[in-house]
Amino acid sequence: MKRRKFFLSMLLVVIAATASCLVTRSNGSNVGDRGTPVSVIRTPDGGLVPEVSLDKQGVLHLAYGKGSDGYYVQSRDGGKTFSSPVQLNRRAGIVAVGGERGPKIAIGKDGAIQVAWLGQRSGGIW
Repeated sequence: MKRRKFFLSMLLVVIAATASCLVTRSNGSNVGDRGTPVSVIRTPDGGLVPEVSLDKQGVLHLAYGKGSDGYYVQSRDGGKTFSSPVQLNRRAGIVAVGGERGPKIAIGKDGAIQVAWLGQRSGGIW
């Protein structure tokens, strides 16, 4: 099986026991390299449960929860700076956030950004 180079060495997501979330990045070429410098960066905007995906151009895409809403930001410089947050949900207060819940993000083969989340409303039409 061909080993795919995945630039996870550039970004790891860490959830501390206190439920505060941190984004860490490394400039090394390999996650397993000992001595690779690592910087710790808080999730933008005080967000929780960050989910990250890196596209083929090296753009970092980050979805996270804050309150009961989901947000999306991107970084073109490895997490040093982020774009302004974009709220993912149209109706405020419907995204389940906390623990393992929160927005999930992926990049499709065509480069399309895909985000999904669990809602916290019941009944009604979806």
